[in-house]
Amino acid sequence: MKNKPILLFMLVTCGYSWTLWGLRILSELHVVPFKFNAGPLGSFGPVLGALVVSFLLGGKAEVRKLLRPLSYWDVAAKWYAFATLSIVGLYAISVLAYCVANSVQPAFENLHNWVYFPLLFVVILIIGGPLGEEIGWRGFALPRLLERFNGLVASLILSLFWVVWHLPLFWLEGAAQQGTSVIGFSLVVVAFSILYTWLYNQTGGSLLVAILYHASINTFSFCFQNVLPGIEQARMHGIIFLVVTCVLALAVLAQTGVNLGKPAPEQLS
Repeated sequence: MKNKPILLFMLVTCGYSWTLWGLRILSELHVVPFKFNAGPLGSFGPVLGALVVSFLLGGKAEVRKLLRPLSYWDVAAKWYAFATLSIVGLYAISVLAYCVANSVQPAFENLHNWVYFPLLFVVILIIGGPLGEEIGWRGFALPRLLERFNGLVASLILSLFWVVWHLPLFWLEGAAQQGTSVIGFSLVVVAFSILYTWLYNQTGGSLLVAILYHASINTFSFCFQNVLPGIEQARMHGIIFLVVTCVLALAVLAQTGVNLGKPAPEQLS
């Protein structure tokens, strides 16, 4: 177990989440004789895996070490700005490029609901994935991968874990991934994984910033679907968004090199 902590982490993570998601899928297909609604519980697989394996490795002390980066809030304001606003820039550029390429004007809908955005952000942060995932991905797995690999390789390995864990959601009714391209999703995950590692390194391993970044991505993605549904559903826009995100990731990689920023001392302890 001590030699393969990440493998054990993935077994617990996928075992928990896939069981819940699988039961829901089977109940929707009427394969099992009961109605099973997992709700958002499946998204907490990574944090459960991280907590369980950390406790098995070193008891309460290891769990405290895992959770300590949640209190790393004293980082430069520019990183908070990137974590909360960069996704807006990616969508703005991709929408503008789509409209120019197709000679159309964006048709906005549901703008009157903007007053609910703060509440939506908090709800998504807590039960929409960020809190349930980042303690596992960036709190448990990434520091261990960075001990053995450079930032780029660690990001690629983690993106593979991320995609594999999400796979059942492509067949889960109501999931954001349902009906979308596995290949397209995988490429976006690789790009974002590089950006996450860079942001993680630049903030001294702050899980708080990583969670905010994840919450911003999920929240603005949801809002975009409701504000510009016509463009969001266009396959061409999806391709443009993928290209724009990959360009940003490649720009960061070109600037920082394969290490994606010097690892913080906390990551090497």
